[in-house]
Amino acid sequence: MLKQEKGSITLFVLIAMLFFTIYLVGMYILSTNSETSQIEEIAKIKEIYEQGVNNIDDVYATVENATADKELPIANINISQNRVELGNSLTVEVSLEDKESGIDLSKSKWVVTESKEQIGTDSSKYTGGTFTKTSENIVYTAQEYGSYYLHVLAVDNAGNSKETISNAMNYYISQTFNYTGTVQTFSVQKPGNYQIELYGASGGNSTYTVTRYGGKGGYTKGDIYLNAGTNLYFYVGGAGGPADQTDTTTYTGGWNGGGPLTAGQEAYGAPGGGATDVRLVQASTGSWYNTSHASWATDDSLLSRIMVAGGGGGANSRYGENGTIYGYGSGGAGRRTCRWFWNN
Repeated sequence: MLKQEKGSITLFVLIAMLFFTIYLVGMYILSTNSETSQIEEIAKIKEIYEQGVNNIDDVYATVENATADKELPIANINISQNRVELGNSLTVEVSLEDKESGIDLSKSKWVVTESKEQIGTDSSKYTGGTFTKTSENIVYTAQEYGSYYLHVLAVDNAGNSKETISNAMNYYISQTFNYTGTVQTFSVQKPGNYQIELYGASGGNSTYTVTRYGGKGGYTKGDIYLNAGTNLYFYVGGAGGPADQTDTTTYTGGWNGGGPLTAGQEAYGAPGGGATDVRLVQASTGSWYNTSHASWATDDSLLSRIMVAGGGGGANSRYGENGTIYGYGSGGAGRRTCRWFWNN
């Protein structure tokens, strides 16, 4: 009978120690983790104790590890606009967020590269700058045209880190070729999509008792993917020259294919404007197509044209009235230029 009483006392003491341990650890967790209810944490402690961890220090360590911040921090990235001309800046809004231990600003960094491949979580590779606020604007200006990507390394106070990569920030350059009467060359430095706009040259004006005006040149635009090292050859058309009723001179049409005005026609008509085109092969001398061996007309070059804007027709002042077939030459937008820009 005495042995049974001692056993009951021992069992009571063990149970009391168990609940006292649960209470102590529960109070510890309650003071260090305000977002988790005490009941849930005590249940975790009881589960750990029942697994054979009955040393109070081991229980503390196990619970602390089980309840540590394991959520990855978040970086939200918003780009003001996805493309600007080189020389201008893009503004990127970045907000860092971590709902558990909070963001460690001293370790959260960023860098801009030309690759959208992941860098990883090695902070030494993020050389662009360190965040000073959880919401910050990064203003970036590229030195060369192309596509760039912002890489953000967000780190929380528990040591968790995550890389987030922005959408492409595109910087383009543009160039305009005006009429020169000769071929103009552009060499592609970076692969990508390029947009090309062409304007044909206007036809010539004609004067009899009044002046009639030549038609405006045509307009065309399109995109093309080009590899680095590709050469584009631009042939910008020349405008048709003016004529009047007393002039019997033979006029050559505008450079790059404008129709001529022949002597003896009393010059009531006027020569047409030249076309504007872009090619992959530069014209050389001699051609089955053009017996005068004009610098713009050789067979291999003409066959390599990828886009053409026609020239405007010449005017006729003797019979011409607005809107009639003898009046203004036909045509469109009316600029003798061509323009391209990188448009990745």
